[in-house]
Amino acid sequence: MAAMTNTDTTTTGLPLAPGHWTLDPTHSEVGFTIRHLGISKVRGRFTRFDVDLVVGATAAESSLRAVVHLASIDTANTDRDDHVRSAELLDVARRPTIAFASTRIAGDAADWQVEGDLTIGDVTRPASPTSSSAASRPTRSTAAATPGSRHAAR
Repeated sequence: MAAMTNTDTTTTGLPLAPGHWTLDPTHSEVGFTIRHLGISKVRGRFTRFDVDLVVGATAAESSLRAVVHLASIDTANTDRDDHVRSAELLDVARRPTIAFASTRIAGDAADWQVEGDLTIGDVTRPASPTSSSAASRPTRSTAAATPGSRHAAR
């Protein structure tokens, strides 16, 4: 991607420069941990996802959209992954993705909150995901996001 040029000389207090940012999948992960039989934890990840962040002049003018491709689940156990993909659980044939769209972003340098709508299939519910992303650790922002084309939030 082309480098983003930022001609804005005002200070926003946000950890990233205003513009359109696309998550770099080689330095990012969509992961999860679940309890198995209340005894152990199973960790997994989704290997295919798309995340776009539009940073505005303020957090209120910023937005986040993410799509996770459910067929890309990887728990390091092929049989379990196949079972999770099946109609009994995720049913990726009917619901191939999970989508998140922010409705509110707020916070300051060390503490960010994102609220939005999480859609699985035809069901949408409010959600507040947790993250250890560039927004919560601005010193790693260049490793977690790649500048893309600059555009206004829609």
